[in-house]
Amino acid sequence: MAKNRIVYALWLLAVAGLHMFGNEWGTRVILVGSVVVPLVFIMLAGVAARRNIRWLVGEIRGNRRCQNLFTGAVGEASPHCGVHVYTLQDARAVDLFGLTTWKMPDPPPERNLVLPKRTEVEIDTEEEAAPALDSDEYSMHRAGNDPSDTFAIREYMAGDSLKRIHWKMSNKTGTLLVRELGLPVQQKVLLLVETAVAGAADAINAMANHAYSVSCALATDEITHSILWLDTASEECEIREVLTMEDVARAFAALLSTTVKDCSTTTVQAGRQIAADGGYSQIMVVGLP
Repeated sequence: MAKNRIVYALWLLAVAGLHMFGNEWGTRVILVGSVVVPLVFIMLAGVAARRNIRWLVGEIRGNRRCQNLFTGAVGEASPHCGVHVYTLQDARAVDLFGLTTWKMPDPPPERNLVLPKRTEVEIDTEEEAAPALDSDEYSMHRAGNDPSDTFAIREYMAGDSLKRIHWKMSNKTGTLLVRELGLPVQQKVLLLVETAVAGAADAINAMANHAYSVSCALATDEITHSILWLDTASEECEIREVLTMEDVARAFAALLSTTVKDCSTTTVQAGRQIAADGGYSQIMVVGLP
């Protein structure tokens, strides 16, 4: 700004000298214009600053700050994927000629989503481990509600349905026994992203790139999958079901809003029950390298 003022002062001196020696109407117009035009824009900048009208000023200056919500890094800019939150503190409006500054309200933060970089990855879902929903394969670890398959036989407990009583075996053993029904294995993949660990920004960015590449590859192959991570602010699990590439983008927009950091638990630990209850045919875990 000091440079602009010096240049402007030299310009006025030159125009004034020209007028003194020339003293013609043209030099008077230039001299008056050199005073009036900058003054008008200075006044407009003052009005714009008070009323927060940004298009009336030449430039808005201040302390610019970028916070990457995913990596937690703070600086002037972020080279990594994530939700970037840009703020401007101590904002000042500068007139078009750069001669004065006016204090103005700080503008609201701006958010910008930068998706991870996709690389080609090979996904082997092992078809034998992912049978169709109407197949004859059932979970060996959890009971379900399919009457065509018996998961286990146990003693009757209060509240059990009488329809599940195994009368033949009950008669043989003299003890009332009930059948626990089978749970068909679902043809669905779970992609678990470990967000509850501390790491360098480069490593966090590499983890997101790999998870994004895997999810895109699954969606391209039309493989239904879910993405699970831990919201480190609430320490509660978030899960998104993905069918299309649009679902991938929406899921990662939510994932990249979570700050990767140490928590009292990990995503693997917190999501263990969700993974078990989901009946997934395959679980993929993506963590820091």
